Amino acid sequence: MPHIPEDWYKWPSGSAWPGYFRLLPGESALVPAPGSPYGRALSRQLSSGISEIRQSADSWKVTLDVNHFAPEELVVKTKDNIVEITGKHEEKQDEHGFISRCFTRKYTLPPGVEATAVRSSLSPDGMLTVEAPLPKPAIQSAEITIPVTVESQGKKDEPAKK
Repeated sequence: MPHIPEDWYKWPSGSAWPGYFRLLPGESALVPAPGSPYGRALSRQLSSGISEIRQSADSWKVTLDVNHFAPEELVVKTKDNIVEITGKHEEKQDEHGFISRCFTRKYTLPPGVEATAVRSSLSPDGMLTVEAPLPKPAIQSAEITIPVTVESQGKKDEPAKK
């Protein structure tokens, strides 16, 4: 049997299959090194389609990476307090061959949001933003004095004076 050096497990693995080789600290069997061309491509693929939901005191906002779709390939609609975003493009050629894509994402609007107030915009780098203003909270029970009007002969007069 050939001699195997004691530190063989520290050698960079040539396999992406977990369990065949021990990985170096910080090395991942599932993701190639960030500096490699494959690592950059995989990082972009993993990050595409990721969405972020933010809500502040006065607005609700969703940001979604749709960089693989043209504006005419995207549809944003609301129904029954749900925002539905769909994207679809027919088969087209890229650097690896041919690909077609489609997706649907649904988000529940916060209570009280008017569906007609929902707006969307697409940035030049392919980030779709869908946002809606949140309803203003009801005024806390404040004391309000209501003037008393006196009616006489079918007409309303000025407020009664004390």
